[in-house]
Amino acid sequence: ENLRQEGRYSDAEVIYEQTVQTINEALPKEEFIVIWLNLGFTYLRMGKHDRSRRIFLDNLVEIQKFNRSVYNELPHCLLGLAGVAVAEGNAQLAARILGALEAHKQSLVFWPTDRSEFETILAAVKAQLSEKQSSQLMKEGRALTLSDTARLVQSHEWRGKTSMGERSKQLTKREIEILRLVAQGLSDAQVAERLVLSPRTINAHLTSIYNKLGINSRSAATRYAMEHGLA
Repeated sequence: ENLRQEGRYSDAEVIYEQTVQTINEALPKEEFIVIWLNLGFTYLRMGKHDRSRRIFLDNLVEIQKFNRSVYNELPHCLLGLAGVAVAEGNAQLAARILGALEAHKQSLVFWPTDRSEFETILAAVKAQLSEKQSSQLMKEGRALTLSDTARLVQSHEWRGKTSMGERSKQLTKREIEILRLVAQGLSDAQVAERLVLSPRTINAHLTSIYNKLGINSRSAATRYAMEHGLA
């Protein structure tokens, strides 16, 4: 978080990507999701909007499946998607999201190092809209619950949003090979031994696979492989 606060996004990107590859999935779900959301905000600030969007949308779905402690991370996803929306030129959607988040911004939305995120996105909204427009749209957003807002962003036609099948076409032959082995239950070390590669190389390939498919766990990768005949 400190690296992000200091604007060292490239360094933060490396650390978060390494972390999500080595993280123990036995970690409490809330902590697991928070790490992914940090990576999503890092991508957002680096202009990698497609990657950022996938992380926030995918975790939005995951969060709504679990208990209230994890559900408390919902505002983080919505804030990130407001940032993606305004970056893609849809300040209207971003304004509605920010309106819905206003009542939660002190207690739920921010990590200590990210207290400026809401204001940064709001400033971008106001740069694209008139004061009257932004005020009206935020007023509309205040009438929405967080669940309403989640449904709103999930129904939105996001720029560049691709289906899982289309994403799989982005995988290289090597990545498909690694995905097959992971789906068979092999550890990173076993995959590395099988392919005569280093574990570090396997980790790098898995990071690429996760990003391209818009998933965030080994179990999701296995599920994807099984559903698409790769296991």
